[in-house]
Amino acid sequence: MTVLLALEIDTEDFALSRITAGEEDIHILLDRVVPLGDEVIPFFWVEGVDFESFERRVRAAPQVENLEALNRVDGSILYRVKWDGSVCTFTSILITSGATVLEAHGTNSWSFRLRFDNHAALRDFHALCRDADIDFEVINIATEASPMRDDVRYNLTPLQHETLVTAIERGYFDIPRQITLEELSTEFDVSSQALSDRIRRAVQEVLTSSPLPTTAAGLDD
Repeated sequence: MTVLLALEIDTEDFALSRITAGEEDIHILLDRVVPLGDEVIPFFWVEGVDFESFERRVRAAPQVENLEALNRVDGSILYRVKWDGSVCTFTSILITSGATVLEAHGTNSWSFRLRFDNHAALRDFHALCRDADIDFEVINIATEASPMRDDVRYNLTPLQHETLVTAIERGYFDIPRQITLEELSTEFDVSSQALSDRIRRAVQEVLTSSPLPTTAAGLDD
């Protein structure tokens, strides 16, 4: 089953945001990040900026070969940037893990909505980010069968989220359980007590972030 993940990353972890960092009131909407042959060519909309100054700054970046303004609509410009062949680590991770970028936008930090073919691909994404020391905040997670809600925001760390996903997949929450806490803890190379505390904190965050029914009628539903 496909999995949807909303996350936020810092400016330093995404090449385009590093180049444009410091521009006041700028807002960038990434149109798409897809592999096209041997290249990754992002298209993005920009608004709230001095476009001439912005274009000079981006073209002067060493990793940019070319920047082309394609279209102007209501004070926004659609750009196409061609990189020098090197792809930033986070973009490489998106490609390697098979993530589909559904939406991406940012100013000082960047928000992404990603789709993965299954939980295994999501775990690969987590592992690659961890190995590359890329931190992000999990905002929301859902499946195609249970759409993502904009009124719910989970403030989970990547490790908390990965732990919950793994625990669910391994059957830790099943009745009867398919895996013990001790067995699960070996997968994360931590003590069973440390893993139990991590799961408890993550579950508490999910429950307190989710709108729960407070009326008798709601409970009956």
